[in-house]
Amino acid sequence: FRGGSRSELSQLGLGGMASPSRWASLLTYVAVLLFLGLISYFLLVVPRAPLPLEAIAALASAVGSGGEGQGDDWPASRIHVSASPGASPSAGDVATFVKRLSGFLAAEGVEVVVADGPPSSLVALSACVDGHYGALEACLARQSDSDGDASPL
Repeated sequence: FRGGSRSELSQLGLGGMASPSRWASLLTYVAVLLFLGLISYFLLVVPRAPLPLEAIAALASAVGSGGEGQGDDWPASRIHVSASPGASPSAGDVATFVKRLSGFLAAEGVEVVVADGPPSSLVALSACVDGHYGALEACLARQSDSDGDASPL
């Protein structure tokens, strides 16, 4: 602008006072910032209990510091692999799967073994999936009633 008059500036919306909606927007922004600042202040002022350093040190010494004896208190993990009676995989397929799975998990100390058959809970539930969808809820209810547990699994 080269020496524009005040009337030219007001025609462009650059002169004069801001509209009431702009002032309301600015005041709302400032109020929200103040509110968030107040909340941040209260969160930072809350007293916190110090960490029980002695208890943590005792726990670390009881568990071990990652030496040879670490993990001696826990039993080794074991995975039992079985196949569904309806699937009928060959014994070679199951053996190959167990061999590959144990190869992957050997570094973690997990033992993989072939189970004699699927768990009894899965055998009992196989009758539920053989039927139609409408009978599924009734079958699961019968299974939970016979087990005496609210959950069939």
